[in-house]
Amino acid sequence: MTNHQVEITLPSAALAHTGDVHRLTRLPLGTGCPHWRIDSARGAWVWRQSPSTPLQKARLAQELTILRHLQTFPFAPQLVWHDANHGVLFRFSDGNTPHLEQISGRARQHLLNHVMTWWNVDIELPPYNYRRLTQQYADDARLHGSDPHTIATLVQSVQRAQHWSTDAFRLTHHDLHIGNLLLRGDAWVVLDWEYAGLANPWVDAVMVDRLLQLTKTERYALRAALPDLGWQDPWQAMQQWVKDLETLWWLGRR
Repeated sequence: MTNHQVEITLPSAALAHTGDVHRLTRLPLGTGCPHWRIDSARGAWVWRQSPSTPLQKARLAQELTILRHLQTFPFAPQLVWHDANHGVLFRFSDGNTPHLEQISGRARQHLLNHVMTWWNVDIELPPYNYRRLTQQYADDARLHGSDPHTIATLVQSVQRAQHWSTDAFRLTHHDLHIGNLLLRGDAWVVLDWEYAGLANPWVDAVMVDRLLQLTKTERYALRAALPDLGWQDPWQAMQQWVKDLETLWWLGRR
């Protein structure tokens, strides 16, 4: 089907869910894999094309494992059908990307509750290897010609993660930003679980703090659910750590 010079072929198994497609619209969402909104007489859907590289395929396999564990929770995108060689069909998640001033106190609490809920989901996954991840990002940055001293400084900062005990790791989204959140009324849907895994939940905490500008009370509630990193001011230290990791990631993609 073609829309605005975009052409895709949906598998018959996916069409069995959507029915005849009335409209197909390319979406600026996600993981590097193309996304489309599908409108049909049966409703609205999102089709995500299957990735092509081995790394992306491995991430997709883990993401689907995580999403299957989260299907009973209202914040998770609803999986309808998937096939590794074709793609993933979701129900379209209604809602809008909110501005901070549009988020009610009730919605803020709901989001914090959602974050703490997925931290407590029992799921068997290999723990994040932050040392390997840092090396991968640094190699990408070098390939893009970034300043070697800047890369070395960021790597030194980020490699503090090698001292973290994986015993304290929890299911962590690891990419919480406003573009991955939809809000309808006070209800949230959290998108794009590509980087989710068994990881340091402090990453989610500082990202949601950056999103909502948490109050002392809200920080205290999250802190009670977080592991002790042995740092005097873990909020400030982890904010810098996340910033350095993100900077290293961007250097490999600019």
